[in-house]
Amino acid sequence: MGSPAQYPIVRGNVDYWARAFSLLDRLPAFSPALRPLLANLSADEESISLFHIADLIENFLLRGFNEYLFNTAVIAVLLPLLARTIVFACEFPWGGRETLLRRAILVVAGLALIYWVYQDTLMAVSPGKYFERSTQWAAGNYLKSWSTGFGVKEIVNMLEKEKRPGIVFADSQWGNPRTALEVYRKKRFPNLRVAGITREFLDRNETRKLKEFVTRLGPVHFAIYSADTSERRRQWQTNVEEQMCERREEIRVDPAQMPIVVCQF
Repeated sequence: MGSPAQYPIVRGNVDYWARAFSLLDRLPAFSPALRPLLANLSADEESISLFHIADLIENFLLRGFNEYLFNTAVIAVLLPLLARTIVFACEFPWGGRETLLRRAILVVAGLALIYWVYQDTLMAVSPGKYFERSTQWAAGNYLKSWSTGFGVKEIVNMLEKEKRPGIVFADSQWGNPRTALEVYRKKRFPNLRVAGITREFLDRNETRKLKEFVTRLGPVHFAIYSADTSERRRQWQTNVEEQMCERREEIRVDPAQMPIVVCQF
């Protein structure tokens, strides 16, 4: 995954809200301004405080912005706040500035809902486009680096058709595609053993010897890994492709994704 240092924290936070949700969704965090109009805000003020505390911790006490942590810290408080804000608007008495405020809040809530529906629809119809237009962090982790899950389904379907015994050397990272192959193997292709790419692949001669050894164990041999060459991945990929691969194929479901390489030998 991309290094946290690549994404300045505050910029990542703003980018996340503008693209993944909507800057309108931050409105409930400022609902103390409604206090003169409401009788008792103690429980709601507690939720608002939790929201701000989580937001400040994520922005100023961590080394880098991380959407996984931000979702965990903030979303659980945000959703009740959004619901409470709409309830507040509906409870305002009609007349005067309360009516204007009610209408403004409901309009903002409607716009936010429309944006959410658009996001969910785009994710269902075109997941690649959704991540491509998402935050820099999300695009880097879910689409354009070794951790992308695009292409895993196609690889599983390919391996499922192979009924002979054999071995699949999978990406050394604990993530896609290796994690997915480990999960699907038992029910979808139990005849194939999934093994991680080890230190032997860093040496050309050891890689060649390993190929000679496994070809005696069974008729089917694959090496499956992300084409991402960052973070010192290039060396073992070069050895695999030069010393092992007899047929190389790239799985690219979305044009913008980091492809998954399938080597057969």
